[in-house]
Amino acid sequence: MVKHVIFGGYQRPNSVHIKGVQIIANAVARLTEGEVQVVFEQILTKRGVPATLLFDMVENDEIDGFYFSSSYLTDRAPALVMFDQHFAVPSHDKAYGLFDGALGQGQADAVRSGGVDAQENPVTNIY
Repeated sequence: MVKHVIFGGYQRPNSVHIKGVQIIANAVARLTEGEVQVVFEQILTKRGVPATLLFDMVENDEIDGFYFSSSYLTDRAPALVMFDQHFAVPSHDKAYGLFDGALGQGQADAVRSGGVDAQENPVTNIY
């Protein structure tokens, strides 16, 4: 029996978020030999669902997961506002270097204390 995982999104079809979820969905199907299929409704907002309701949809078992920009999570975990600084760090290598040490651990602790656990919610978009 095939298990379906319902995943939601809210951005335009050619966005990096959509492409990323499609890659993950294809990998899940391949690695489970088709036993798990990700059903991806790419643009829930087309049917009038505001992106901000995606949390509620998961909590109400309407969907199993979604991607979300960190800027939408700052009400739940204010420490995430730090990641919405697109031009403050000039390269990925520099950003990774900053977050591999005490700064990263402090951020993880602060986010976790706000009720967002990356191990429970690993598919988030943190710039």
